[in-house]
Amino acid sequence: MYVLLVGGTGFIGRHLTKALQSNGHKVRILSRSVSHAKLSEEAEYFCGDLLDVDGLCGALSGIDVCVHAATSTIPSTAADNIEFDISTNLLGSINLMRACVTQGVKRLVFLSSGGTIYGVPKYHPISEDHPTDPISAYGIVKLSIEKYLEYFNHSYGLDYAVTRLSNPYGTGQALNRQQGIIPIFINRVLNGLPLEVFGDGEAVRDYIYIDDAVGGVLTLIEGAAPHKIYNIGSGVGSSINDIITAINAATGLTAKVSYRPARAFDVNINILDCRRAKIDLGWQASESLSEGILKLAKWYQSHYP
Repeated sequence: MYVLLVGGTGFIGRHLTKALQSNGHKVRILSRSVSHAKLSEEAEYFCGDLLDVDGLCGALSGIDVCVHAATSTIPSTAADNIEFDISTNLLGSINLMRACVTQGVKRLVFLSSGGTIYGVPKYHPISEDHPTDPISAYGIVKLSIEKYLEYFNHSYGLDYAVTRLSNPYGTGQALNRQQGIIPIFINRVLNGLPLEVFGDGEAVRDYIYIDDAVGGVLTLIEGAAPHKIYNIGSGVGSSINDIITAINAATGLTAKVSYRPARAFDVNINILDCRRAKIDLGWQASESLSEGILKLAKWYQSHYP
């Protein structure tokens, strides 16, 4: 199978590239910056973005499945510049759908957000049938992309699958980004810096180790599934204070914590129900939070001594 990975030089994309190649697939990567990010000699690299329609068509030529893992915002920055989020991510994604139809791509797999798309949960764990009422600009755009995928499927026959990911973390995750509480906290603890927590630290999220996340996405790339939308998460809730405790145990250090007022776009609890993926795809996460944090802490200590 020939797979185009849009956003393939990012954290998830790099791990997904390795997994696809290990399973014998040919990988083509489309990214805004490839000059310093070519991690695989076997992969084919295209430099471009979702706003370049001609470039999209060229990158999609001969492709069987396209994986959309690109984003130019995170929840906090999307709120700061809503117009930019819409123009780059929503309109860019529509460009990608059109190009997939033009080039005869068999399936488009979109990495959506299980953490923001549901809004304030009405029950736990959150199933795929839960109402989608995002309270963040980031979640609204993710949901809009999902709706346009449904439209392109109905109007043009474009097959698609959506993975509503929880919060992935793991080796190779950048330390100098604003997103990813686990790597940011590990880095700060290892360097003796204080941790900044919004709220009382009891906000609960679903965190998934990157190997488990990639395994879930891979099942939807390699074969059709009975449903179009799947939650991909650990199915286990962990608070920020739980994360801090696990980091202390993994590093043998004691974090210094500074608590700040909670943010308006954060929900108190978000745990995904992933039983649909287990039943339909035979997939479920296996790495516990403490095991994953220990692996990541050891990786950072070996790579950034």
